[in-house]
Amino acid sequence: MYNILAAQYDNVEIQKLKSNFMKEDLVSTLNRYLNPLEVDLLLLRYGLMDERTLPYGFSGALTIAEVSRLAGLKPDKVRRIINKSLRQLRHLIAHEWDDFEKELSK
Repeated sequence: MYNILAAQYDNVEIQKLKSNFMKEDLVSTLNRYLNPLEVDLLLLRYGLMDERTLPYGFSGALTIAEVSRLAGLKPDKVRRIINKSLRQLRHLIAHEWDDFEKELSK
């Protein structure tokens, strides 16, 4: 029984590590192709920003309104920047996403 619990605990830890490595890899890829403002907006919007760096009351994926409040930009500008960044990424790193999807399906 102990071995089964230990194996499950190790598996949870391994999944956490994999998730952290994938997140770091994703952020480094974003930094490679986008400017810092675009990266920050995407990280805030999709909840990838380290929660310790967010102001009190903000956590997880943020709405466009919350991201705009934090960035000091109008919501429409934030939405346009995020959409432009996603279109840009779709063309630039499509081959890298295949690897992420395969890793996530395991």
